[in-house]
Amino acid sequence: MSFSAVGGGFQGGDALLAFAAIQQGRMNEQMTESMRVADLRSQMAGDLADIKAHLEQANQDPKRFPDMAKELQAFMDKYGSEPELQDITSTVGSIAEDVSGHVSHITDANQCMQESYTENHDLWEKTGRVGVEPEPPVLLEISRYDDKEIQTWLDNITQKLDAAGTNDQLAMIHIKQLNDNINNSSGMVSGIIDSRQNATASIINNIA
Repeated sequence: MSFSAVGGGFQGGDALLAFAAIQQGRMNEQMTESMRVADLRSQMAGDLADIKAHLEQANQDPKRFPDMAKELQAFMDKYGSEPELQDITSTVGSIAEDVSGHVSHITDANQCMQESYTENHDLWEKTGRVGVEPEPPVLLEISRYDDKEIQTWLDNITQKLDAAGTNDQLAMIHIKQLNDNINNSSGMVSGIIDSRQNATASIINNIA
């Protein structure tokens, strides 16, 4: 489709067609982005439900906290850069930071004790095994969180899940409105084209 410009701008039907084309392009971009974010929110809701269940399980069996830390970090890697999801990722991000620190503290302490034991045992070996053999360290175990703290996290996640459901509904309404607007714009374009074709046919008939 071509548009004729007069004085640097479109006129009459050409102006309407140009305006409709621009608006359709913008609305299509908005709908594509809205659908992308809505899909992410849907995925995120499932991931949040898993995190909630796994947090409860990890606090009953603290050896699961290293895996929990990885799961929380994977969540942040997937959703943390999305501005539209910041209301949720900010909450999960603080939990991820806490759990990661909780795990790292014990992991680092155990590594330090293990390295110290290895150095002492190697020295004992090199010096002819004089004296008492150094004993392996008693490694620390990751502790449970206070039940109230875990419950606060779970409550916060539940609130975010509820909010995500509401936002999904609003997103669907917005997408429907955009789709309706695109269809209306398409109808206007079709109407203008049909009108032009009818006018052209009428002129040809009159000439004939």
